[in-house]
Amino acid sequence: MEEPVEKSAPSNQFMEDALVWAQSHFTFSVSDRVANHIWAKTYRLSGQGEAEAYLKLLTPASKGANLAIESISQSFQPHVPDLIKADADKGIFLFRSHGGTAFDRRLDADIKQKVLSLYADIQSRAKSQPDSISKLPQVTCVEQIDMLLNLLDQAVSTDIDPLVTGNPFLYMRSRTVEKYRNVFRAAEPLFRRHLEKADRLPATLNHCDLRAKNIAQRPDGSICIFDWDDAVLAPPGLSLHAQFSGSMRVHLALAPSSVIETPDRRALESYLQVLSSSEQFSSPQLREGIPAAACAGVMRYITNFAEYPTTNIRERKSIVQNVRKRLSDLLDVAGALAVTHKETAAELAQVLDNNGRSERADQLRRAVADSSLPRKQYLKLLKASDPPDVFPTIEIPDCEKANGAISDSRMHLAVEMFQRHGGLLIRNAFPTELIERCRRTFDALHERHQKDISQGAALRVGDQRFMISLELSGAFADPGLISSPFVLPILHRLLTRNAILGSSTVVASMPGAKDQRLHRDNPPLFEEFSGMETPSFCIALIVPLIPLNDQTGATRIIKGSHKLRTREADGQPFQNPTVDLGSCYLMDCRLFHQGMANNSDRVRPILSLVYQRPWYRDHKNFRQQSPLTISANQLSQSPENMRKLVQWARAPT
Repeated sequence: MEEPVEKSAPSNQFMEDALVWAQSHFTFSVSDRVANHIWAKTYRLSGQGEAEAYLKLLTPASKGANLAIESISQSFQPHVPDLIKADADKGIFLFRSHGGTAFDRRLDADIKQKVLSLYADIQSRAKSQPDSISKLPQVTCVEQIDMLLNLLDQAVSTDIDPLVTGNPFLYMRSRTVEKYRNVFRAAEPLFRRHLEKADRLPATLNHCDLRAKNIAQRPDGSICIFDWDDAVLAPPGLSLHAQFSGSMRVHLALAPSSVIETPDRRALESYLQVLSSSEQFSSPQLREGIPAAACAGVMRYITNFAEYPTTNIRERKSIVQNVRKRLSDLLDVAGALAVTHKETAAELAQVLDNNGRSERADQLRRAVADSSLPRKQYLKLLKASDPPDVFPTIEIPDCEKANGAISDSRMHLAVEMFQRHGGLLIRNAFPTELIERCRRTFDALHERHQKDISQGAALRVGDQRFMISLELSGAFADPGLISSPFVLPILHRLLTRNAILGSSTVVASMPGAKDQRLHRDNPPLFEEFSGMETPSFCIALIVPLIPLNDQTGATRIIKGSHKLRTREADGQPFQNPTVDLGSCYLMDCRLFHQGMANNSDRVRPILSLVYQRPWYRDHKNFRQQSPLTISANQLSQSPENMRKLVQWARAPT
């Protein structure tokens, strides 16, 4: 079956006529098609000796820049290809070969610095030669967010034939597009304020497709930039996204707080230095406006696809893949912009949560947490967790509780402590009222639990101690418990983002229960290699439903014992951490521990939520009861980050 001809693509007859036209201006014997895009076709023409030329055929959608291509070629020699002949009205251009070798996908750091310096020089010269760029289409940065949102609205609200418009969002699932629209609508004020900074810069020549493949190096080391058919008149920086895989790297490299010398920063500093050396641009304006212009360039990259409809499934998939990458970059920028606007950040985080972007929501909340630990204090706290009689501990301060997220520095401290010791006490992790609700729910199920125990549906784990499986419902299905913003980010770092909740149980110790024996809940993955250090694959989150102390019985833990053989654990120093209501502790499931005697007159219930890598299943503890139960209705009502943890339990077996 013949592939359908795209509406915007040059016809076969047009291409044949163009080759005949080229022959009258450059004698050639061989023509090879070297680029075949829906927006342009390019032929390499081989003439006598080593003479070469390139014939480029543009679609009507590119016509706006056509009239300027000739003046660009004339004005910026030798760093742009020499134009032999053009028919701008028809979109036919014949260029002499640039005489160099085009780069592949990426430029190394030194070449990128050289290219951006040259590009800045061209932009400075263009600004001082207005006649050379007067015919270019003019673009503002603020209008790019409007165009992006219009395409999202169009794809969600109307049923349009993708052949009428190349709107890339029409190639995606409607629910996916709706989520993107909701998030970008919420971020619109942030982007608009950002893009206004770019529009304060004087407009100049912008290439708009500054990829490595459009840059060549000649044998003498000089650089040539070709394919200027997308050029526009706009603030400088609009094309930088092609060299930095988006605009976030530009934002980071030029951020006022950036002090680390990186290849990105060196290249951008060279670019800014050349621009600011002319009288056309001031350095402060450039530093503020260039990241915003790069952001606008990403938006324009996305919206430009609307000019090129295609029926080719492979091309559509490729477009969607590229658009998704650029949208991800824009969401990175939105998060960075939101950090300095706490109220906006909270609103945006909620929208991200509601539209399947919980990971981004967590990152944003952590970023705005204002209690980051200074490096000196970080190292001091880390060292304080090392003595044999100390159990590693962090505390969630009230300011982070108010922000709804653990700060990045505290999360990293928690991860490093856990990786050293296999355990971690987290104070002030949960609202006490939530834990009290869990206890009341547990108490109300007393008769059911007694029945489970009498019928052998609860595992006996010591003297008058039973592990009772819990259905995730009511208080025990609260997202603040299962997917806590203060605990789950730590678990994700330790177990990967794909971690699941493997089991939900309560270990109930009856009044008068004696000490457990020293044990570990799960064996090493490979018993013959026990004692060798391997990453955590299964971590228990222990949440006491009453305070743990000498009376009710704490849990004795031997920190670091997840790295030991069984015979090596005996006689090691131990810790008996007391745990207040609302606090919890994490424990590698290979860690040796024992529950101490319950000397009180009440049942001591301890909630155990075990998180694990998605491929792991507990083959030891759930032979007579279910590890995790959740109803389809409860699952459907859960937020996405919680569903990811527990939906495996609803999967068909």
